[in-house]
Amino acid sequence: MGRDLDKIMSDPQTLCVTLSEAIAAGDWRLLFSLRDRVQSITLDEVNAAVSGWMPPTNRNLGRFYATEAPQRTPLAQRVDAEKALADFKPQAAVAAGEVFDTSTANIDKRTERYTLPSGLKVALLAKKSRGETVELALRLHFGTVQSLKGQRSVASAVGSMLPMGTKTKTRAQISDAFDALKTEWHVGGNALAGAEAGLSTKRARLVPALTLLSEVLRRPSFPASEFEQLMRQNISNLERSAEEPDAVAGQALEHALSAVSRWVTRAGCPQWMKGSRPYAHSRWSRWRPSMPSHWGAGHAELAIVGDFDPAQIKPVIARLLGDWTSPQAYARVPQPAPALNGQRMVATLRDKAQRHGHRCVAAPTQRQRPRLRLPAGGRARAGRRWL
Repeated sequence: MGRDLDKIMSDPQTLCVTLSEAIAAGDWRLLFSLRDRVQSITLDEVNAAVSGWMPPTNRNLGRFYATEAPQRTPLAQRVDAEKALADFKPQAAVAAGEVFDTSTANIDKRTERYTLPSGLKVALLAKKSRGETVELALRLHFGTVQSLKGQRSVASAVGSMLPMGTKTKTRAQISDAFDALKTEWHVGGNALAGAEAGLSTKRARLVPALTLLSEVLRRPSFPASEFEQLMRQNISNLERSAEEPDAVAGQALEHALSAVSRWVTRAGCPQWMKGSRPYAHSRWSRWRPSMPSHWGAGHAELAIVGDFDPAQIKPVIARLLGDWTSPQAYARVPQPAPALNGQRMVATLRDKAQRHGHRCVAAPTQRQRPRLRLPAGGRARAGRRWL
């Protein structure tokens, strides 16, 4: 430690950085106070610290056993570039994209919009893109405040359960199928935002990728074993996060700023500490029949942008999603900005020396969404102990 401090004092750049840490701790002289304490420390003080901070229960012991004939990996061989490239033949060049005007007027002009009989709103923007890439985004809306009340854990589990299997494919088969198509995909959702899905693929693979995605969305199997495992994971994650200062501070701030927390969570003492209860009481036998009553594309939007043929993809969309209606009505859950005159929330956690803080200023928007906020601060984390 003393040698390290000597190096710090002799290196101007390191000295400036270390001084900034001391200044952040309260005073630049703390660095020199630390240096003096290190120089005057005694063996008895070191032993006292070791006995307090390094008891047998807080130590890990490792032993090294030498072997008579160790197995060693071969050394990397130097590559001869001329020999390695002797038979090299370049592949076809990647297709270049067009120079696209990203103005709102041009996007509106190039976008083709229409609505399917099921109610699905479609927006297609075909353009030349580098590598013939195509991006697809699908957003599904479902339920009302009344129909979704008490369904938070159910709705949030749907997005996680969709990739677990379909009527004809297991989770591994779905993943392998998308990998074979070299397509990136995702599905997710919750009670407030609804469900969403996306694809990132190439022109030649768009149709089979969309066909596979529609199977995942429309024919999920929701296996009971996967559901029970998902609930256990959710409970474990919530219980673990309930002991982390950063997670507790963020959730406390979110609940204070969210006016809809009254209907998506239970009333009572801190919702964050009770967050695992909906999952703990979830049962597959009661959960499985509830989702078909909400699920559908009657209130949904589909957007495809990139290198594709609209004449080819339009009948595919109609075949896959044109008859997928929503069984129930949909109404956007209102999220008014709460009337807050300033709050200070403090939570003490056991065995947590570090401190975390979150601050924000609510910025009401035209739609009064409380989630759109201007940050007025950050978080504080305990670091080097100067005092």
